[in-house]
Amino acid sequence: MLSCNSAIIEFLDFRLNGEGVRSIGLSDITINRSQEWHNDLLRGKFQDYLDDALNWDVDGGGVYKVLFYLQDGASLKYIKGSHTKPIPLENDRYAEPGDGTEITSVCVNAGDVVVMDIRCSHRGAEESFYANGQFDENPRILISTVLGGVNHKLTNAMEAGNFQRLQDWMRRHP
Repeated sequence: MLSCNSAIIEFLDFRLNGEGVRSIGLSDITINRSQEWHNDLLRGKFQDYLDDALNWDVDGGGVYKVLFYLQDGASLKYIKGSHTKPIPLENDRYAEPGDGTEITSVCVNAGDVVVMDIRCSHRGAEESFYANGQFDENPRILISTVLGGVNHKLTNAMEAGNFQRLQDWMRRHP
């Protein structure tokens, strides 16, 4: 639904100067779950897929996460400009804000779509937000997918690395 929505495709196609947009096969449905500070690039043992493809220039990414919110909220926070600042990808620690870092909150209404460069450092709600069981009866659901420019090196690298990451997970969890 997200990866073929005409408004989303037109927006990203415009952003990519008419290059065309395609899915990299990375989608998720998150229910009552969030993550600490991170970016959506391949990290750890899969970061090597990005060696020749990762460009930290303003327009160098060309790969975007599309987030579809099913409830109102304000848990998404991001570090302004972080998509242009190179960081090591060994682990998520490098995506955390430092002192004086400008952090922006995104307020959404049910049905809103947020499009975010996958190089951007961001986080969702605090772990304690879901721990008390308050959303067990009415879960908070977020749907996401990743789309990239048809001819972008980063699109191809993320697709290949994500496929290997998924294969690795399936081997460890038969």
